[in-house]
Amino acid sequence: MLLIPNKLILDSFNHEKVPYTGSLEWKNFKGVPDENYFADAIISNGYQYKINRVYNFPKIVIGSYMNPYKSWKKEIKSELGSKLLLKHEQGHFDIREAFRIKILDSISSNYFHSADESENIVEHFSGIQVKTDELYDEETYHGSILEKQEIWNTKIDSMLGN
Repeated sequence: MLLIPNKLILDSFNHEKVPYTGSLEWKNFKGVPDENYFADAIISNGYQYKINRVYNFPKIVIGSYMNPYKSWKKEIKSELGSKLLLKHEQGHFDIREAFRIKILDSISSNYFHSADESENIVEHFSGIQVKTDELYDEETYHGSILEKQEIWNTKIDSMLGN
């Protein structure tokens, strides 16, 4: 059960979700753009998980995913601009994955967590992840401040253990 790839886990939950692979493509963004929204792209991502309430091992099966039908991009005229924006959106997905790993590590490190305690851990790290995403957008101005984006790219790589 521990060796099941994220794709198989997510396939069992919902076929419309794209599991984390570390490499987004614009073809994954299938939603309709909100032309009145200030940003040029939005990624909708989340966690899909199941906490084991009967047996003790594994305590949780969790995967990061993106919802392609709630993720969208506007027309980007510049190839470089498109590449940079995709890298920024990948950063959001990478942050989600980094916190998935933190959740898994935290729950797996303590054999005596109850299912409710495991749920609290998921909620705790999910809250931090949302604040990290907001800070990422704020400091990079949604990827448009290239120097800040480079700093965050390094920070996100570090969060993922790269």
